[in-house]
Amino acid sequence: MTEHTVDYLLGTTGEELARLGFQHNVWHAEAERLWQLGGFKAGQSLVDLGCGPGFATLDLAKLAGDEGHVHAVDTAGNYLQFLGHKLAEGDLENVSLQQGDVDALELEDSCIDGVFARWLFCFLSDPARVIAEAQRVMRPGATLVIWDYFNYLAANFFPQRDSLAGLFEAFEKSNNRRGGTYYIGGQLPGLLISAGFKIVALEPMCKVIQPGTPMWQWFTLFKDGFAPGLVAEGLLSEDDFQQIDQDFNELASLKETILFPPPQIGIVARKPL
Repeated sequence: MTEHTVDYLLGTTGEELARLGFQHNVWHAEAERLWQLGGFKAGQSLVDLGCGPGFATLDLAKLAGDEGHVHAVDTAGNYLQFLGHKLAEGDLENVSLQQGDVDALELEDSCIDGVFARWLFCFLSDPARVIAEAQRVMRPGATLVIWDYFNYLAANFFPQRDSLAGLFEAFEKSNNRRGGTYYIGGQLPGLLISAGFKIVALEPMCKVIQPGTPMWQWFTLFKDGFAPGLVAEGLLSEDDFQQIDQDFNELASLKETILFPPPQIGIVARKPL
């Protein structure tokens, strides 16, 4: 694997696999909306770039149908093994699995109708290189659909708590250390245009979340899975960690609490004919 391999911050444990499945379910409607904007349809050859355990891959396989095909690409062998089991359970035979780097696809030039990349580019140290590789395998007129973070520290809780604002800052610093950025959504349109793509759609993806909802649980799982690692990295102290839990639990009990999570953006770009 090359230096461009994605170092996935949350790891590939069983707990993280379960979290990713829950996350996919609560954001499912947004994924379908982007696929529709990208013109993904039955009979096409698609790529799920940085597919993880493949929850989106399974949906794309059903969308592509028996006459289509999905190439699922990720560096994590255990996630691809999980996806392989799911494909067998669902009797889906239109998916190929590739373990390897997202900037070195085992695909011929100009053979793909659509590429999907969700929460991938924020972890990349060289996003332009991955854009170029996606462009290489795409047919003229094919679409690249990217879903990622944008203006990350706009996230906030109301009522506000300093500890929770510090949590978002620590998330961003941790990713920066690995060469990624949660502000990638603002950079991608320019990178895509420089690569020769035409921007077809820019979709803001923002939520207002209240305690007791599935979206609140989505963030809770993310916090619980990631915050301990921030302590290990030295980005949070044990006292910070305890204060975060105390403040979060307090806000979870208040009816007036709202969370504005990190804004995201959906980008649909087309390779010229």
